[in-house]
Amino acid sequence: MDAQNLMLPPCPLVLLMFNPFKANIMRRVLNVIWQSYEADPRDIMMVYIHPVCEKTFSEFPVFVKIIEDRQFFIYRSKPPAD
Repeated sequence: MDAQNLMLPPCPLVLLMFNPFKANIMRRVLNVIWQSYEADPRDIMMVYIHPVCEKTFSEFPVFVKIIEDRQFFIYRSKPPAD
């Protein structure tokens, strides 16, 4: 399965990532997640273990870091605007 072609369900999600990709692929995967969120705004949490591509997340301001630890970060989608 190619993570760049993810089909995410339109329901709340928790995604676990253990430093799965280099920055260029992570950017594409985050774009897929963001597009899914834009199509169906919902709660999305991402647990990112061994976060070496942290700067890539900053390119997607809809995902906010809510927990930061030496070994992992947790991001959550912003609530949809009413």
